[in-house]
Amino acid sequence: MENKSILLVVASILLSGMMIASAIVYNGSQANQSNNSQQPVVAQDPNDPVEARDISVDLSEDTPYLGDKDKAQIAIIEFSDYECPFCKRFHDGARLDIISQYVESGKAILAWKDYPLDFHDPLATKQAIAAQCVYEQKGNQGFFDYADLIFKNTESGGAGMEESQLNELAKDIKDLDTAEFDTCLKEEKTADKVKAGISFGNDNGITGTPGFIIGKLENGKVTQGLRIAGALPIATFEQYLDELLK
Repeated sequence: MENKSILLVVASILLSGMMIASAIVYNGSQANQSNNSQQPVVAQDPNDPVEARDISVDLSEDTPYLGDKDKAQIAIIEFSDYECPFCKRFHDGARLDIISQYVESGKAILAWKDYPLDFHDPLATKQAIAAQCVYEQKGNQGFFDYADLIFKNTESGGAGMEESQLNELAKDIKDLDTAEFDTCLKEEKTADKVKAGISFGNDNGITGTPGFIIGKLENGKVTQGLRIAGALPIATFEQYLDELLK
């Protein structure tokens, strides 16, 4: 009987201890929830490509673009690297749909900013310099025609083509003064323009390619901008572009 009484006392002590411990844990949990409620954390959807919102940028400087700046309501700024395989994927995929659905209809412009990555150099920067050399002579359409040729002919990865091909591709641009182009490329006369594109990207949070800022366009200014990243499908772009058009 004595042993049984002792066991009952011990059991009672253990049970009381467990109840007290549970109460402490519960109260602590409630306190943490209360503190968190004062500083709410907004859950980020892992599938949401938007990295930042409410960006404002100035596109009034000389920048290659497709579309009608005076008519367009929105702008898509593409930050790209000719040797980036994901840029090539975008170029051959969603970009074509963006042009047909938004640019050709007059709703948007598609602007280009050079953003060659260090590990794709020296070729990526040389390609960007070459395209800007074409732009100096032939403007927007010539620039994008030449950009198309680079993406078509490179295998990407930083060594996707021979540098000498840049001169050969220039011969396919109608009425281009190839001698002037060759000099421009050799002397890297547009290198500062390429560096300016990189600086513009860095200043606006771009860290990789392809990267995009999309927003409302008015008088060369982009407002209510979103920064998104990756070779995304057209459905994703449609979601944000259509919202901006409302």
